[in-house]
Amino acid sequence: MERMLPVRTSTVSTTKLLNDLIPRVANPVQQTFLNETLRCFKQDAFRAAIVMAWNLAYSHVCDRILASHVVTFNAQKKVTYPKLPDITKATDFEDYKESQVIEICRGARILDATVCKHLTAQLNRRNSAAHPSSATFVAAQAEDTITDLVNNVLLNPAV
Repeated sequence: MERMLPVRTSTVSTTKLLNDLIPRVANPVQQTFLNETLRCFKQDAFRAAIVMAWNLAYSHVCDRILASHVVTFNAQKKVTYPKLPDITKATDFEDYKESQVIEICRGARILDATVCKHLTAQLNRRNSAAHPSSATFVAAQAEDTITDLVNNVLLNPAV
């Protein structure tokens, strides 16, 4: 039956986008997230693919903050969320909600408004996919999430 049904062009494009990303991802943790995103997407586990694509993009953002913006991030954090601890290492992000990281990055101008809008929209979708709900996730939603996060976060030179 699968051989008789055509494969969606957007599915082929999304799979290619993920495959083309493999040699560009050097971080071992992000390689794991990328490989799991690809496996989930290929197996039609769209809910899981959305979650893993988010993990990949969010890990990338956290790495960029640590590598180039930690002083600016911590300064803005003191204004926005003074009770949260400073970021000094990757595991410190575990004390933050992802939405707080996005908000701090926006306030500090680490990420521009457009990137923050994309991250917030995809975080909302990830939350719907990650938590028990009656929501159904189909190929088009996973493709949208994956292509949005790859093109507007992972491959965005401003991030």
